[in-house]
Amino acid sequence: APCMQVRLEGELASVPEPSASGRGWTGVIVCETLVWRGRREPVSGRARIFVSAPVPAWDPGDEITLRGRLEPFAAPSNPAEFDYSAFMAHQGVRAQLTVREREEAVRVGRTPRWSWGAWAGALHRRVQRGLESEMEPQASALTLSLVLGDRSRLTRWQRSGWLPPAGRLSAAASGSTAV
Repeated sequence: APCMQVRLEGELASVPEPSASGRGWTGVIVCETLVWRGRREPVSGRARIFVSAPVPAWDPGDEITLRGRLEPFAAPSNPAEFDYSAFMAHQGVRAQLTVREREEAVRVGRTPRWSWGAWAGALHRRVQRGLESEMEPQASALTLSLVLGDRSRLTRWQRSGWLPPAGRLSAAASGSTAV
């Protein structure tokens, strides 16, 4: 699959989340401008981003500039394999951008305080801080994983798949019997 070094400019579409590996953060950018080989082109669409840096306190709606490797999602290598590219395309995300250095991910404009994106980001951080301050570390890590999708605080053993599938977990939480 072809990949290219580019600069993408646009609006952060999601709250930055720690990556599953714990070595950076992920998010989605609504792309507005692509700079490649010295040419600046208007673009549209969404890209998944991975940045090798600590999670920033950015909010959806913030204007950002990212420099990195842009590439399409890999197609499944066999018919029985999960089609991640189709899964992401269904969400309107067509490519991924990998940013290796912290300095290559820059917020150039803040979301106004009253926006829905800023509100969602602030709520996300407040819930995270509240859970961490009011619960034991193991319980907090599990709750953050289930409620906010943040698996970064789980132990390696917890991340290895000991959690039951979501259907069994929700059935157990509701008190119903799963067969």
